[in-house]
Amino acid sequence: MAGGEGRRFWPASTPDLPKQFLKLFGKQSLLQKTVERLKGLIPQDRVLVATSENHAATTLSHLPGLLAENIVTEPLPRNTAPAVALAALHIRRRFGDVPVAVLPADHWIGDLLAFRAALERALDHCRTFDGLITFGVRPTRPETGYGYIEVGPEAEKGFHHVVRFVEKPHLDEARVLSASGTHLWNSGMFVWRNDVLLSELETHQPVMARALRALSRYLETEDYPERLRETFQVLEPLSLDYGVMERSRNLRVLPVDFPWDDVGSWAALARHLEADPDGNVVVGEGAVLVECRNCVVYSQGRTVGVLAASDLIIAATENGILVSSLNRAADIKRVVDALEVARRTGPPPGRREAPGRPRSQG
Repeated sequence: MAGGEGRRFWPASTPDLPKQFLKLFGKQSLLQKTVERLKGLIPQDRVLVATSENHAATTLSHLPGLLAENIVTEPLPRNTAPAVALAALHIRRRFGDVPVAVLPADHWIGDLLAFRAALERALDHCRTFDGLITFGVRPTRPETGYGYIEVGPEAEKGFHHVVRFVEKPHLDEARVLSASGTHLWNSGMFVWRNDVLLSELETHQPVMARALRALSRYLETEDYPERLRETFQVLEPLSLDYGVMERSRNLRVLPVDFPWDDVGSWAALARHLEADPDGNVVVGEGAVLVECRNCVVYSQGRTVGVLAASDLIIAATENGILVSSLNRAADIKRVVDALEVARRTGPPPGRREAPGRPRSQG
């Protein structure tokens, strides 16, 4: 899944070049790293990327070995449930009722071998399990940016029943959940057989399933683009978690221990990139920090100087400059929202108009 705008990574992430195409952890973009993890495990001709139709060309430029027909484009943003359901239609047409892994393109994974072993195990299990499998990551800290999964008794070897999903908690609740031993982070990574997902959609989202069933008649026809747009215009935005996973009675969670992060904001760079002796993380060239501690600085085509600052995010690109408290990284999309309003209505709040002529001195 390579949709979304990555608004918390403004100004580097924009609608034209969102987060999944950024090179935040080395020479590869997040999307390239996601596909690279699958090499030798899933044949490249069976890797599909679901993304916005506006990003199809960029996706191909990042993944030159990907078949053009393996890019499943969405004409309108409708969240993860319609995106995954649409991909399931294409998978059924081309490959049948095969095991499927759904992997977001914006994850950081610190142990490739452990990740691949868990994925292979889940893909093997779903061949005989008529249900949905999700990965639950053992918490390493109280985290308010993730949902949690309450784990039930073991059902099959290593795979557990799911008691319930917990929405993103406040900090006090996150402390309790992360220390409980019975709650895992909801990773948003899933495995199932394609026919099982389509059956669950019929059960829990019959309107969506009916619309997509009608659309399936036009796959690989010249009418498909128009019919696809018409279908997405009537579909309501819906997350896969809320629309299907939380409603399913045929669900398992596989607890995993590999280091993992949903790269949701600039704060992720502080967790996973090497810092200087003062705790500062700098990405890009042209940044100079003097007497700074625990800052995240991202510069792209800009010279950035920072003096006597601590616990800040500073990101500077040709699209704009962001300065934020590090502990408010999750709220940066509020700045993006305010800027969008300002572009429609006038100057950004707090910005003064250019001064008039100076007063004459007498």
